[in-house]
Amino acid sequence: MPVQNIDLNPITAIDYNGTSLTQVIYDGYEVWPNNLYPRPYYGVEMPEVQWVMSAQGGVSITGSTAIDLSNGADTVYTGDWISSNNSNINFYTNSSGVVKYYFPLAWGANLKTTAPTSSNSDIINNGGYTFWITFIPWSTTNAWSRLWSYYNLATSTGSNTSIGNTHEYSGPLLFLNRSSNQVQYYRPTSSGNGDYSIFSGTIASDINNVCTYIIRTDSSGLTHRWVRNGTYSRSGQEMPFGLTGAIGGNNIRTGQNTATPVFADAFYNNTSFNGVMESGFANRLFTDAECLTLVDGLNDEFKR
Repeated sequence: MPVQNIDLNPITAIDYNGTSLTQVIYDGYEVWPNNLYPRPYYGVEMPEVQWVMSAQGGVSITGSTAIDLSNGADTVYTGDWISSNNSNINFYTNSSGVVKYYFPLAWGANLKTTAPTSSNSDIINNGGYTFWITFIPWSTTNAWSRLWSYYNLATSTGSNTSIGNTHEYSGPLLFLNRSSNQVQYYRPTSSGNGDYSIFSGTIASDINNVCTYIIRTDSSGLTHRWVRNGTYSRSGQEMPFGLTGAIGGNNIRTGQNTATPVFADAFYNNTSFNGVMESGFANRLFTDAECLTLVDGLNDEFKR
């Protein structure tokens, strides 16, 4: 983040893990000194975050060139990201008057980690995972389009084919439909088509809107969502949802680092997405309180 956009307010005499620190508040969430490990992520302590993909470094993506998009977060995956094409960084001013950045992602960007990254055993042992994304809910087509997939995480057959196929065999996936104002989520399954749920009314077909989604899925398939859309607010306690044809079990591959997170692949429609601000994946189920902290922190930081 460029220096001119930083407005830090230190609070002293904070004790964390037995160490006296200076706590810093930035845009309403906690930032801790770089030498403290592990640092909380938006106030969520010990988050076991596998990866973070953030545009907040304010640097454009050059096609076929590796780039660090972690935004300084402590993550299991410490490598870079790479895209098939360029993505010129874009920006806006949030509701607090702070400049925020986002990546417009063209169809076939295939923005992904440079190496497979998935702590499969941790996800299985912890009984599930938590995924989050802050984005502009707008694409250039009215049809279903796939914004994100965690390719090759599920146990379903066919996952060893190339990125950019049907339901990526199958999940977790996130589809958008601008025409019907819907989000479709697939959880990892052992079936070819996957278990899914469609949730309506959480996004607005507005090129200027900013939406934050938290998705938490346990090993039984039970999923909760926390949604913030500026002033729009829905919490996971209100909206657990079942999945069509749900099959029990983790359905996560047992091999370590079998999977690759991918944004804007080239399979579903010739679609370009207007922008992603930040996204991440944790190898455990965040508590209700942690999900609320995370979704409110992201919403406060990025809302217009």
